[in-house]
Amino acid sequence: MAAILSALRHSIPVERVQAPTAALEHARRLAQQGVPLNVVVRGYRFGQRGLMHVVFEELETFDIPPQVRIDAVKSITELMFLYVDRMSQQVVEVYEEERERWLETRNSMRALRVREILDGRKPVDIDAAIATISYPLRWHHVALVLWYPAASGEADELGSMQRFLRQLATAVQAGAPLFIAADRSTGWAWLPFQSAPAGLVAEVRRFAQQRPDSPSVAIGSPAAGVKGFRRSHAQADAAQRVALARTATKPTVVADSDPGLAAAALLSATEYQKVLDAEGG
Repeated sequence: MAAILSALRHSIPVERVQAPTAALEHARRLAQQGVPLNVVVRGYRFGQRGLMHVVFEELETFDIPPQVRIDAVKSITELMFLYVDRMSQQVVEVYEEERERWLETRNSMRALRVREILDGRKPVDIDAAIATISYPLRWHHVALVLWYPAASGEADELGSMQRFLRQLATAVQAGAPLFIAADRSTGWAWLPFQSAPAGLVAEVRRFAQQRPDSPSVAIGSPAAGVKGFRRSHAQADAAQRVALARTATKPTVVADSDPGLAAAALLSATEYQKVLDAEGG
C-alpha cells in the first residue's frame, strides 16, 4: 500500500517501482508453507479491488467537475493495473525460486530419512520420522516400485510416476501416498491404509491397464508399522528384480503374492532374505 500510494503521489513510473522487501519475504514464507501460487496472485487482485473501492468512495466526496473525476479514475486504474502486474511478476519469480529450493531441500531430507528407516541400523523415533516424511508409519503399508521399461532417465518420467501414484491412491481409497526417487528412472512408493486392504493387487492391475501412460509396478504385501514399511518395500524390490529379469518392453504389474514370484526372488538375491530374517519372517 505504501509503495503504490507513493508511486501515485509522486508520479513514479511503474517500471522504477520494486516490490517491497516485506512482500517478497511474504511470498517466500507462503512458498515454504505450500500455499498455491494462484492464491498468492489472487491476493494481489483482491487487494487491487479493495483499494479501487476506497478510491471511488473518496472521489465521490470531492466537489470536482465530472471530467476531472473520470480522468482521475482512468489514471489511477491504469497505474494500479500496471503496478499489480509488475509486482505479481516479481513476487511469482521469488515464490517459484523459493518453492523449488524448499521442495528440493525437503525432498532430500525426506529421501534421506526414508533410506535410514529402510536401512534399519538405527532406532527409529517414529513420531519424528512421521513428521519428517509426512507419512503415517503406524498404519498398514503397501510398498510399490515404479519404473518405465524403456526409461530415458528424464525428470518428466518421475513426475508421471507421481501423478500415477496420486491417482492410484485415490482409486484404491488409500491415504496420502509417499514417493521418493530411487534414481532418475525409478520411484519407491508406499500406500497407507488404516486397516489391511484386501484385493489390492487386482485393483492396481485394473487401474494400470486402464492407463496408457502407466509405468511398470512391483507390489509388496500389506504390512503394518515400521517393520511392515521395510518388509513390504523389500518384497516390492524383489518383485521388481524378477520383472526386470524378464526383459519386458511393455509396462507390467507384478506382485510379491504372485505364484512363484517370491521363490524366484529368493533364488536371485540375498537382500530380500536378510530383511525377512531381520524382521523374524
